[in-house]
Amino acid sequence: MSLFQKRNVASSVSHLLAAVLLGVGFSTNAAVITYIGSDTGASSPNQLIHSRAAAEAFDADVPDSTLIDFESPLPAGVSTMGGTTTVATLCVPSFCGFNTTIGGHWFRQELGSYIFSFANPIDAFGAYFTGIDEQNDTITLFDADGTAQIFTLHLLPSGATFIGFNEPGRQIASVRFDSLDDLTGIDDIRFHVTPVSSIPEPATAALLGLGFLGLGMSRRDSAKSKRA
Repeated sequence: MSLFQKRNVASSVSHLLAAVLLGVGFSTNAAVITYIGSDTGASSPNQLIHSRAAAEAFDADVPDSTLIDFESPLPAGVSTMGGTTTVATLCVPSFCGFNTTIGGHWFRQELGSYIFSFANPIDAFGAYFTGIDEQNDTITLFDADGTAQIFTLHLLPSGATFIGFNEPGRQIASVRFDSLDDLTGIDDIRFHVTPVSSIPEPATAALLGLGFLGLGMSRRDSAKSKRA
């Protein structure tokens, strides 16, 4: 059985329940494409097979994404909370996380949560998660309008997993990974800034609304004239 999956994910009751428990709104986006590939027991970049396939599928669908590999400073407009950028893991790499960049050394390691925030909304996000030992870890996508979509992860223990989300035109302001008390690593993050053409300006939206209102009034006036 293949450990790489690419699929469309619709909103579910479990996602809604998780959102309510966390006290946040729930996004009704139903066209999210997910990319998931896992390599149980992997402890180095050269052992990534299924997770690499998932990352390559994401890259093929989102060719102009920006990469964060922690080998260089964060791109402008990106901030993080949680974790430490390091070259050394605190235990066996497959259980505590490791670098996934071929030829690289650095990765982000954290016990608990990571948060990535974006000054400009994004519509695609992917990353390698390593050393995951807990079931039911979650990834939450927070949209710019305050709504959120939560994905509960049922992953194979230890090793590496690439997880990606892609929904063209969406406006994601931040992404949070929660691993409870599990020490994990994250590396080779990809994200794609939502094109400006996909984000309606308030003035444009208002004019569009007035246009529809005017169209409705015109139709009603026309109907009255015919009855007269």
